[in-house]
Amino acid sequence: MTDIVWISAVAAAYESADILGIDIAPVQYATESNCRFEIDNINAEWTREWDYFHLIYGHNLLGNVDDWPRLCRNAFRSLTAGGCFELRDRPFRYTGEGEPNGSWNRVSQEVDVLGGLVGYSFSITPGMYTRYMENAGFRDIHETWTTIPVVACLDVILDQIECLLFLKWHRESVDSEEARMRMAALRSQLESEAGGVTTQCVTVWGRKPSSRQSSPASGHPNSAAGEDDEDGLTDQGGREELSTHTSKRGYDDGSVDITPTTA
Repeated sequence: MTDIVWISAVAAAYESADILGIDIAPVQYATESNCRFEIDNINAEWTREWDYFHLIYGHNLLGNVDDWPRLCRNAFRSLTAGGCFELRDRPFRYTGEGEPNGSWNRVSQEVDVLGGLVGYSFSITPGMYTRYMENAGFRDIHETWTTIPVVACLDVILDQIECLLFLKWHRESVDSEEARMRMAALRSQLESEAGGVTTQCVTVWGRKPSSRQSSPASGHPNSAAGEDDEDGLTDQGGREELSTHTSKRGYDDGSVDITPTTA
């Protein structure tokens, strides 16, 4: 399931909202009348005025952000008071009953090498996103880690791995035919060793304090409209503006997150 499904589901659930999808490549197409996509780079200066969005959702940005504290500060400034910022990522770490030098462990090592080649980190530790959000000014921050069997979304994970390793081998000047042969062999091995292997999904969200609150109100940014009129997410005579930032390899564990997050 690609991020377009998440965006379309949110657009359908919140008909009064304007949904803006941001990607660095023209790979998405709007399917709802209140949804549109733009090409942009979230690492560049954000050009929209401050206090503009009610929800900013970042999907699988790991390995695509050069300055996480700056990203969180930009999100904070761009949100209205009471608005929410959510990040969801799946680190490229795999655990299971296989050998320490098995194919899944080798993938983790290869991705770490790629991070050094491109200058972007593919690693995340518990509390990292929470710390960035807190330092940017967000409050009422929630962080959840969920363990996922890789077989539950094997094709999606393998496609991500393929994309990353082709990039790594290109940086290492590996011949394209050799790279295809390597990937075919590795993909077959990963499939055969997938049983019992797990990965994790992390979801972190926080709220920009409202001008009337010293401590932000509770409530999830994707909760049903109308539950909390003070959080800036319900329609009060105008249209809400929701923004989502995704990478071109943006997939998650297959969920559509328009209800309180449980995974």
